[in-house]
Formats: sequence, C-alpha cells, structure tokens
Amino acid sequence: MPRFRQNLAQQKLSSWRIYLLLLVILGMGGFFYLFTQALLQSYKTTILRVECLPQGRYWVQGDTVDFEGFAPKLRQKVERYQDLNPNMQIHFYLPPKATAQEIAPLIQVANAFEQADLQLYTLPRN
Repeated sequence: MPRFRQNLAQQKLSSWRIYLLLLVILGMGGFFYLFTQALLQSYKTTILRVECLPQGRYWVQGDTVDFEGFAPKLRQKVERYQDLNPNMQIHFYLPPKATAQEIAPLIQVANAFEQADLQLYTLPRN
C-alpha cells in the first residue's frame, strides 16, 4: 500500500512538471510574439525630419536645401517615402525662438504634407 501511494505522488509531481513546462513554453512564445510585433510596428513608421536652419535653409533627412525649389523636392521625397510606407510621420524641428519669418515657409511645407495626407508633428527643438 505505501508503495502505491509513493508511485501516485511521483505521478502527480511529474504532471506538475509537465504543466510548469507548458506554462514556461507558452510564456516564452507570448513574449516572442509581443517582441516581434513591437519590432514590426517600429519598422512600419518612417520618419521624415524637416529642420529649420538659418537664412531660409532647411534640413530634410540628411539633405540641406534652399526653400526656393524646396517644395517640389520635398514632394518627391514624400511620394517616394509614402509609396514605401503609407504610415509615415513627418516631424518639424523648429529653433527654440523661431520667428514668424522662419515659421512661414514651414507652414507652406506643412500644406504640401497635408495634401499628401500625412501625419504632421511640430516639435520644439531642444
């Protein structure tokens, strides 16, 4: 009789080990799923940065261009990025004490972005 109880206790212990192992595997699978979803979400958003520079010049994702002729170049960039990624975001970085003269061209650029149905964010530059 005691031997039967000992075997029963071992069987219960091994079943708990199996449940624990399944729980750990499910937990790892859930973590992996959430991690990959977060990675994919970060790659879904392309950020095009537009920064206001002195003397009517603007910096766009590594390119410094004059405002004259800026909108067509920017529109080409926007269309190219939008073809690759419809969920793109555009960030405007303004100088800490931006004047109306500096902001006015960016408003024109923002209008071009709005025509392209893009998400706009105006952020103060640190």
